[in-house]
Amino acid sequence: MCVDKSKNVSNCIKNKKFNSLHSLNKTENGFLLTSSGLDLILEINDSGNSIFEWWAIEHGFNKIPSGNERAIDKNKDHSIEIYPTLSQTTHINSAINYEHNSILATLFHQGILIKINKNDGSYVNLLDGLSKPHAIYNTQDGFLLSDTYNNRSLILNREFKVVNEINEKFKWVQDTILGSNGNFIIADADNNRMVEVSVQDKINSLISTYNFNKGWRIFQIKEISHDQFNEFFR
Repeated sequence: MCVDKSKNVSNCIKNKKFNSLHSLNKTENGFLLTSSGLDLILEINDSGNSIFEWWAIEHGFNKIPSGNERAIDKNKDHSIEIYPTLSQTTHINSAINYEHNSILATLFHQGILIKINKNDGSYVNLLDGLSKPHAIYNTQDGFLLSDTYNNRSLILNREFKVVNEINEKFKWVQDTILGSNGNFIIADADNNRMVEVSVQDKINSLISTYNFNKGWRIFQIKEISHDQFNEFFR
């Protein structure tokens, strides 16, 4: 979906497999997104047509937390349905393209970070012991991951080992990004705030806090330049 300068919806991409969309990332072919309600990672082109699909139920994640098996009719229009989190097998909520034609993804129910082979759909477990994780991102030196219910942001190296963690009395860490100034911005959802933290020699320093409306629930944070801001809001 695109919004014009007057903040009106100017274009909308639709797909019957969109359900409880969480992460959305631009790719060279279109967009990679997580359709969490369907336990599905989906890559679409600019017209909204599927060019890649990974269904968790087809790769060993076919049971919801209660132990019941889940079946999904792929031909159904799921965009008008509601599937509660506990009726999902993984609640996949973040996915990014990775090297060698693979994808990194966080599985909420399992508390793991996995790498998916786009060629055959197989996966390997890279990091476990997480609690309801969200938001995996690439950085120059490794990765950022939001360990949501453990109330911390994790800094990983290129081997997916935890080298540092950020914890400022967070409550439900929904997203973590690295800003252009080298500081980290964290969506501290249940405290209704965004927090800027500097990390130097594994020492965390609180730089600033932005409190937002209690009716909001911020997930993905994106940094834009002053020029981009002025262009959009002028």
